[in-house]
Amino acid sequence: MSSTRRDPLVGDVVDGRYQVLARVARGGMSTVYRALDLRLDREVALKVMHEHLAEDPALVHRFEREAKTAARLSHPHVVAVLDQGHTVGPEGDVIAYLVMEFVPGRTLRAVLREQAPLSPARALRLLRPVLDGLAAAHRAGLVHRDVKPENVLVRDDGRVTVADFGLARAATGHTSAGQAVLGTPAYLAPEHILGEPSDARADVYAVGIMAFEMLTGRQPYTADTALQVAYRHVNERVPVPSTLTPGLPERIDDLVLWCTEPDPADRPADATVLLEAVDRLLAELGPVTNGADGANREDEAPTTVLPPVALTAALPTTRGAHAAVGPETGHETQPKTEPEPETEQAPAPSQRQARRAARRPALTLGAGRLRAFAIGLAVTLLLTGAALLLGWGLGSGGLTRAAAPPEGGAAAAPVLSDLRGAPAPR
Repeated sequence: MSSTRRDPLVGDVVDGRYQVLARVARGGMSTVYRALDLRLDREVALKVMHEHLAEDPALVHRFEREAKTAARLSHPHVVAVLDQGHTVGPEGDVIAYLVMEFVPGRTLRAVLREQAPLSPARALRLLRPVLDGLAAAHRAGLVHRDVKPENVLVRDDGRVTVADFGLARAATGHTSAGQAVLGTPAYLAPEHILGEPSDARADVYAVGIMAFEMLTGRQPYTADTALQVAYRHVNERVPVPSTLTPGLPERIDDLVLWCTEPDPADRPADATVLLEAVDRLLAELGPVTNGADGANREDEAPTTVLPPVALTAALPTTRGAHAAVGPETGHETQPKTEPEPETEQAPAPSQRQARRAARRPALTLGAGRLRAFAIGLAVTLLLTGAALLLGWGLGSGGLTRAAAPPEGGAAAAPVLSDLRGAPAPR
């Protein structure tokens, strides 16, 4: 549990109703507290926006509007939003808050720290309620935009719920206008990082990254800074999970690669489409025996505000080759008028090979041929330069008279020395 030391809000009563008992987690946008609703005598989770965000009236207005939308979403796998508002603190600062049901348990992050990598069946069974909750939100026109293990809660009784609807979307809309990107870089979709419009498919991408982490025990992209992680999301493709966890079924690999396509048009349209694919895979894998229950909630990994990023590198142009092919049938993911056959057809080898070849880190399709061409050209220049030097030296009576090479020799010598890694002759 997070320390409550030096937190001035602990012990105070917010808006005359919510007595702050303890701090639970702190992120990049807000701090979550365990509080007591004095009016209804029940424990709640109180999420308070950071002061620098709450000072913007436009952001507070959008936050309140999105919170009202999230409050209308009633689903067993979504943490219920109970109240929202803003008030003035004892020091004159604005306190914008969101009240949610308090979930006894722990985060998916805590589960992964202890148990990752998970078996395919266990991972899918943890993801299924997440997708069920996201599907309900997507049908209501609500996009989470900050799906990550810290926002997935595993209750003490084993139920899984998604938290933090409302705040993420409000803050994202605000920071997009300010030329910044708000979110957790490890799970951000490329279009979100580039400041392009994002929709339910951005949530699908984040679920794919979570699935990769659950299956391999690590995130696909790591770097020293959040900016470097974001850059890799735009310019690289998620590796095949089985390269890190040998023995994973190909269908599991294909599911992760499908979710994490860099072009949103190539991913499942929303969580409902992905949920159907997961259900089919679960039917094949059978029941899982491991439990998912936990004990205490862990601190929230911070949601990060990235500075303006000039990520001008284009997304891989080969992504359209397998744009509409899902991992579960090898057919287009558009609705069908005829029922699917009982025996599902696997994706064509060429489609699967193209998708997997595109997942070699920092190497797009065709890069190998270009590199071979460059090496061949360099060798040709090397041999040509050597022939010119040798011919000039013999024609001048020996190599000892090569102090003033003719035209062409001076240009060839640096090429020769550069390729060998030695300094060019003077």
